[in-house]
Amino acid sequence: PFTMYRASLSPLSALVAHTESLVTGARILVVGNAENSLAEHLLERGARLVQVLDAEPRRVAQAAANNSERRVNFAPLTESALRDASYDCAIVEDLADAVDPKALVAGIRRAVGSHGIALIACSSDESVSGLLGTRRGMLGFAEFSETVHATFERVLLVAQTPFVGYAVVHLDLEEPPEPALDNGYLTGESDGADFYIAIAGRSE
Repeated sequence: PFTMYRASLSPLSALVAHTESLVTGARILVVGNAENSLAEHLLERGARLVQVLDAEPRRVAQAAANNSERRVNFAPLTESALRDASYDCAIVEDLADAVDPKALVAGIRRAVGSHGIALIACSSDESVSGLLGTRRGMLGFAEFSETVHATFERVLLVAQTPFVGYAVVHLDLEEPPEPALDNGYLTGESDGADFYIAIAGRSE
């Protein structure tokens, strides 16, 4: 295990679990909060190395000072840091935080080259769940979609929606139980998305 200062759980940790096949053995670029636990979760899912870029110098310095894992590196987010075709997969934690979203998406496209995959998230401007804090994105879905589609040839859009439940777990089993989900108590209405996520690349 390695040491990292963590201010919070990354909202995209759930996405990492669903995209493990893209992460395993890969060189990963993360653009986001250097102080959260996303880099650690990526290594747990098999990432070969993780480069974290953060626009906030204080967070970069804090994370770097507390990091003892050689497979993780922290650096300020600059245009030159998005080197051409250097990564197999790039993750943007929240495009709504970018000063220039279009420029950042263009830099991510260069960073993953012809064969890499980008996972670009954007907090919803209509999120009301509060499960991921009180943040509300400044980009609407239409603008987010237009920005990513204008840069990448192939884009798949998904939504990360809130889910709260309870688990009843057998404590005397000798092996881990197989999870089962019963949503019979859910109503017909669903909560709005907390995050929109674009899975993007140059090829199919």
